[in-house]
Amino acid sequence: MPAGADKTMTDAVAVHEAASPACLLLGSHTACLHQAVRTWRMVSKGPLAGLSIRPTRSGRAGVRLDGVAGELAAWMAQQPPGALVVVRHLDTVLIARSHRDHHLPYWEHLVVEEARRTAEGVITQDNLHAAIHYDDGILARTCLSPIATPPIPRDLPAPGDRQALVIWDVDMPAQPAFGTHHPAVQRPELVDTGLLTPYQLLRIQVPETLALPPWRAQAVGGGTAGWAGSGEAGDPDHHGSRWVW
Repeated sequence: MPAGADKTMTDAVAVHEAASPACLLLGSHTACLHQAVRTWRMVSKGPLAGLSIRPTRSGRAGVRLDGVAGELAAWMAQQPPGALVVVRHLDTVLIARSHRDHHLPYWEHLVVEEARRTAEGVITQDNLHAAIHYDDGILARTCLSPIATPPIPRDLPAPGDRQALVIWDVDMPAQPAFGTHHPAVQRPELVDTGLLTPYQLLRIQVPETLALPPWRAQAVGGGTAGWAGSGEAGDPDHHGSRWVW
């Protein structure tokens, strides 16, 4: 789905309508998860917990579980259907350990926000995020990976370059670990049906370091630090057929 098509809300509604007994929501960092939880809570306000993090920014909803695998299994055993647990990508080894050592049952749904951050290079059992992508890591019956950019090039191709010459940093369709790739919904189609507001993406080229006179450098916040593009504010944490994305 293209950027702006509300992938998070789509997943939340789909999981809710499926009457999921338990859902695990993964995100790249705490701020990403807080934003996702805010959307999910518009759809359903079932039991909520965060592993090693507060599940909401305010802390007024849900509980924080310490980074101990046994505590998650004990908490889940006491919850009614509809529980949602949020975890950062780098903490997923705790989920796998809870399945293996503490009999944590299967999740009905596993949803991976910003899955491209877990898909760099070739995914193998030794990969940092292997627990997410292999069936013997996190045990889930259905996995959803909402993403607008399944392939990401290392460098943007020049006009007229052939696609075969592109070197990909992330190429999810080419890796069996990501399972079924559903054809993308194109932006014009969503605009025509009224599900997406028309918008335009512009790409500008900014040099790594701007050579500005001192007075101009001060006006833009300092010329020596350079500009960072394509980042996300508040990001401090810089195989199988079950997958749908």
